[in-house]
Amino acid sequence: RPPRSTLFPYTTLFRSRAMAQANSELSEVNQSLERSNLALKRRAAYFQAMVEMAEALPPDALISDACQAGALAIGQVLGIPSALVCTLAHGQTHGHLVLAGGDISAIELVEAMDLAEARDKLKPSKRSWFIPVLPSLDSLARRFMDKLGSGPYWLLPIQCHGRVGAVALVSASQEIIEAHDGESADMTALLTTIGLAIATAESAAKANRLVEDLAVANQQMHWNQAEVLRTRSLHSVAEMAAGAAHELNTPLAVISGRAQQLRALDLGPNVREALNAIHEQAHRCSAIVSELMAFARSEEHTSELQSPNT
Repeated sequence: RPPRSTLFPYTTLFRSRAMAQANSELSEVNQSLERSNLALKRRAAYFQAMVEMAEALPPDALISDACQAGALAIGQVLGIPSALVCTLAHGQTHGHLVLAGGDISAIELVEAMDLAEARDKLKPSKRSWFIPVLPSLDSLARRFMDKLGSGPYWLLPIQCHGRVGAVALVSASQEIIEAHDGESADMTALLTTIGLAIATAESAAKANRLVEDLAVANQQMHWNQAEVLRTRSLHSVAEMAAGAAHELNTPLAVISGRAQQLRALDLGPNVREALNAIHEQAHRCSAIVSELMAFARSEEHTSELQSPNT
């Protein structure tokens, strides 16, 4: 058995190596814990942004409200001062553009951009949602450069039910993008939440427009019904007038004719004066009958023009 003094250097070397290995492993564990804590903090930031966005949006939120809440949530998660969200609704001539962050707030309607050819480019990769700005949106980035930042500019496609319905435009350094690469699941949850909020607001807006259209149609229907009733009443009056005129015309003609025959006889001045009065009143009644006939014909023509079956 070798003496203790001979084994001491080997024992010391072994202990040093063991301590170095333990320190290295401990350092790796600490780094892993730091990475896990950082990932948890970032995930918590995503969750907090979604919670605050949900609390900020009332049930009757407008499309611009949803875009503004989404822009604030994206800026909060990425740690940037502002973000821009623009809707890309199909079949509409205008989209909502909202720039939000800090004290900045700009809401307006912009001409809808035709992204049919570029829509395939607005699909994120499996690892990252950040897409370099498209040429069709480059002018929009330059327009808000003083509020977004000097670039580089990135797009975040906002999807709902598998369709891109909006896009977020941000200015972020390469370091920020790399720091958030690999957070695809968290970014998917955030952008999907924003997309659902915008889609809900769009559905509410469509429902409100439908209610307004139905109210206008209902009012028009009531007016049409009143007009039909009025036309029918006038038509009934016209029929009665035509019948009365037809029935009165013959006896009035007889009265007037007989008065003229009697006037030809020498029956004295008093009788002649009475016969003249009879003739004048019969003529007057005949004029009234003619007016009734004209009214009947005009109302019949008007009802034919306004009839819904014509």
